[in-house]
Amino acid sequence: MSQRLLKLLIWCTDCSKRDRGNLPVTPYLFIKSSMSKNVRAHAIVSGVVHTVGFRSFTVRLANEYGLCGWVRNMPDGSVEIEVEGNRGLVLDFVEEVRVGTPAARVTAVDVQWGSYTGEYKEFHVKF
Repeated sequence: MSQRLLKLLIWCTDCSKRDRGNLPVTPYLFIKSSMSKNVRAHAIVSGVVHTVGFRSFTVRLANEYGLCGWVRNMPDGSVEIEVEGNRGLVLDFVEEVRVGTPAARVTAVDVQWGSYTGEYKEFHVKF
């Protein structure tokens, strides 16, 4: 079993104990996600998303899901995200990004889907 799947399995056994706000907790995330293919998502997140810990939230979240890619602040006040990984996990990641941090006020998330390239080995803040 790969380390990513092992980490995901460990996360799933504990997910029923996590408080995800209004989001439903899915203890069967491992089963759902293991049946999906890999994808790439490019997202622009609008709202109050600068100086509220949004990039670090995104990095932590991507690492929890075992996803790769990057996040960066844009000059217009939005945040740009490029993320790759398992389709089910990327979908769940995007849904949590829509909620954001307690200090953030996400007003829109524009997502464009693409083909998985495997070019990223980790998720990081891009400057």
